[in-house]
Amino acid sequence: MKFKVDWSSHIGQSHVADCSSCQDYCLGWPLPDVIGLPHPEEERRIGEDDSAFIVVSDGCSTGGETDIGARIQACRLSKEVRLYSRLSAQLNPRIILEYGVNDVWRTATDQCLELLDLTARDAYATCVSCFANTSGATAHIQGDGAIAILDVQNVLTIVKGEWVNTKLVDGKSFNPTFYPVYASRLCRANGTFQNFLNAYDQTPNPLVIETTIFHEGNVKTRVEKRSLENGIEGVYIELDQNRLENTRFIALFSDGIGQVSEVTMLDAIRECLAFKNTEGSFVKRRMRGAVKKWVKDGHKLLDDLSCAVLMVASPKTESQT
Repeated sequence: MKFKVDWSSHIGQSHVADCSSCQDYCLGWPLPDVIGLPHPEEERRIGEDDSAFIVVSDGCSTGGETDIGARIQACRLSKEVRLYSRLSAQLNPRIILEYGVNDVWRTATDQCLELLDLTARDAYATCVSCFANTSGATAHIQGDGAIAILDVQNVLTIVKGEWVNTKLVDGKSFNPTFYPVYASRLCRANGTFQNFLNAYDQTPNPLVIETTIFHEGNVKTRVEKRSLENGIEGVYIELDQNRLENTRFIALFSDGIGQVSEVTMLDAIRECLAFKNTEGSFVKRRMRGAVKKWVKDGHKLLDDLSCAVLMVASPKTESQT
């Protein structure tokens, strides 16, 4: 199997109105062939490769300089996963992704923040990531966001994670999202992690996972609730080698995909994955087309939106399409 990736972010109307920065960031490797040669020290190759990684990070608008924090988390995770992936081309992708995630949130984020004279509030950002190699693929949601998997039979599976709190604060609902930096040594020391735990002390299963399966106009949805401990660990989606060979795309989205006015998340994802071709910057072209269509139809992209796509190019996929 070979993989290629592309990604794109678009600022939402709320940030345009506030004259603020886009808080989303995304990236991946191997680098698209339109970017040019990587740095000589890099071992990433151009175009298709037998392993690939994509990540989307969404900064919290009520945090600090979270546009920077989102970039730090995405770039650092990319580096950690790449380092672990060098151990073996056949190593279980979940092991590689878990090692990378744990290293970043436990120690690496603290180091980056200190180096840039930033605080923990600057790293309030969610993270959705995916790593694939010839053994399979693993995708992960930490915080909120969505993963979409389109197979060769055009079955679209969407997994969305969202935090829901039954506890009221001053008579109002309070639904803080888990940001990975909360698990860092810095946030454990300054009390931020404990404050998050206290916010959900009356909600036994705060992470709500909604899985939607769409095929030939039919929609099936199931909802699962997870405990606070499991929610902090995040949502892992694993594809074995056979399923990955029968997959067209794995796409990651920030929660902005569910904030297109009067457009369902399902329809928004389908629009973002309606590629005319997959040459060059195929995700960037499709995102531009999707946003233009929404504006033309009177819809608004209310929040920042990021999309990163990992495309599978395998003999099984090619022979069936």
